[in-house]
Amino acid sequence: MEPISTVGPIITSNHAANSMLHIVVVGAGGTGGRVIPPLMQMLRRGDAIAIVDGDHVEDRNLARQNFRVRDIGENKADVMARRYRREGIETTAFATFLNDATAQTVFPRGGGPTIILGCVDNPEARLMMQCILKATTNVIWIDGGNERRGGQVIMSASHWPFSATFPPLANKSLSFRLNGMSAMPQLLQTKPWYCERCQVENAAGTKLCQSCNRPEASCRDRIDLQTVAVNQLSASCMLNILSNILYKIPMMTCGVFFSTLNTMSPIMLKSVDWGRNTIIPEATYAASV
Repeated sequence: MEPISTVGPIITSNHAANSMLHIVVVGAGGTGGRVIPPLMQMLRRGDAIAIVDGDHVEDRNLARQNFRVRDIGENKADVMARRYRREGIETTAFATFLNDATAQTVFPRGGGPTIILGCVDNPEARLMMQCILKATTNVIWIDGGNERRGGQVIMSASHWPFSATFPPLANKSLSFRLNGMSAMPQLLQTKPWYCERCQVENAAGTKLCQSCNRPEASCRDRIDLQTVAVNQLSASCMLNILSNILYKIPMMTCGVFFSTLNTMSPIMLKSVDWGRNTIIPEATYAASV
């Protein structure tokens, strides 16, 4: 087995410009609603996009999310697909949450590379997307998440064609794996959550608040907890990584930590295990929860 390189790599996507690209946006709320409009401008004729969200627009969403009064009561994925649909780009809305059953319908079988844009900030959805990544090839998962004033965007890949350069090592072009989430595995772990409405703590894994019987996302989704700016930052960082992939821009990172205090900390690529064709990110921020 070849040794693991200890010099930080530079990777370049070998995505073929003439290949049909499938984009799956999971979540059409705070971040997803900011990702979709410019994303549709980036796609080309022949590409396909699926928008997945089981939530419906509520009045309280209007303060922060990209919806209007007339959208209240409608499914979020349906609204985004209808509003930003472009000629020549296959656009499909799935008014459902991502799970084992719906994944079989949402994700394409063959026909080109797939990029998942994860815009749902909960461990259950992330675990589902990670399972999809492990079970497929030629897939990239760009996951965005944020809290009140900051967040992170992390890229993972399953046998995506990258060229990897390691000065002073020679350039190699292989289908690499990248477990970007290993940089912050705590994002995949459930933990107790606090309902701001009822001011009670709910056990890890609990779907509904024990007091008001509302789902976790509804209990946390308040304008004072997040801002339009932090969602926009998350969306911009996700689209920046996507641009690097599509336009073959060399990358030394697999993501970034950001905040509305004008701070950005890259998640650097640390090394490569040539024997397993696996790119290894730094794990400075990894912690057990």
